[in-house]
Amino acid sequence: MDISAFDPDMQEELRRLFPQEIDERDNITVSYDIAEPNFNSHSTVDILEVDNNQDIEEAVLVEDGEDIEEDVEDADDFPTNSFISLDNNNEVPIETPVEESIEDITKETPISAQYNRFKGADWFEIVQEQNVILAGLGGIGSWVSLFLSRLGPKTITLYDDDRFEAHNLSGQAFRINSLGRFKVEEAASIAIDFSNYTKAYAFNSKYTERCSTSKIMICGFDNMGARKLFYNKWKESIIPEESHEYLFIDGRLTADMFQLFCIQGNDTYVQGEYERNWLFEDKDADETDCTFRQTSHIAAMLGTYITTYFTNFCSNLSPDNFPKRIPWFMEYNSIVNTYDFKY
Repeated sequence: MDISAFDPDMQEELRRLFPQEIDERDNITVSYDIAEPNFNSHSTVDILEVDNNQDIEEAVLVEDGEDIEEDVEDADDFPTNSFISLDNNNEVPIETPVEESIEDITKETPISAQYNRFKGADWFEIVQEQNVILAGLGGIGSWVSLFLSRLGPKTITLYDDDRFEAHNLSGQAFRINSLGRFKVEEAASIAIDFSNYTKAYAFNSKYTERCSTSKIMICGFDNMGARKLFYNKWKESIIPEESHEYLFIDGRLTADMFQLFCIQGNDTYVQGEYERNWLFEDKDADETDCTFRQTSHIAAMLGTYITTYFTNFCSNLSPDNFPKRIPWFMEYNSIVNTYDFKY
């Protein structure tokens, strides 16, 4: 398996986990076999899955790079659709997968046509450079994952250990045949089928202290403990000289309202406000009726704003672009149709 395109930390992690399979002198494509993936026939999905009762070093690798290369050639050089999945007992940090610029992709495949409507946007090229971590693939994350995949960021890394259940149909962006499957794997599959996006990396596990960070981290959790851990990992990762490139987005959702927080790495005042007033304990959170907790239209609405402020942030990374406003707090209440913003 060629690992030269990964960053040094990820290369070292892969050498430790798969010492026999990695040969940096060869460019071998390695696929990971899982029984009955049952994805749509037009999507080629390669998954790494590890049994809950075995160490990750014992995962079985199936080397079939030649077959994969032939499939790509037969498909007019269309990119192989693939994502990575890990079970909830074997979280392995992932940083940046294979380096591949949007220019290279668009020259070799017909994928460029899907960006024709917004490739002139001042944020477009900057979005293509971003590695995004999205944790929590429920009513918030499932919609955000879909919307981000339409923009084509460099990578989207997904974390969630839940499976999709029937009661999730009321608010989450999954298909009926997703029932019983891991949400992250289905989100990555939907990114392929609905957006022709192949850079979603799925970890069917909880986000823990061992997991990786990125400059852009989006929180879709529904509990404060996981939210605190995710935020603290992001904050601890900030490099002071590059703090303006860091963004943490936190979404909170009920069936008829939502709250949204955009915390920028160079805004210490807002970080303090968020930590003091909004990272409270679960016992202090407002009780919600468990029979009326999600609606798709409110969840999708929140996903839309999260994606909008992500593109605004990317636009602001260029000093040549006209500055776009990003509220650090936003609340929408559909009952009285009111908005509240704090800047």
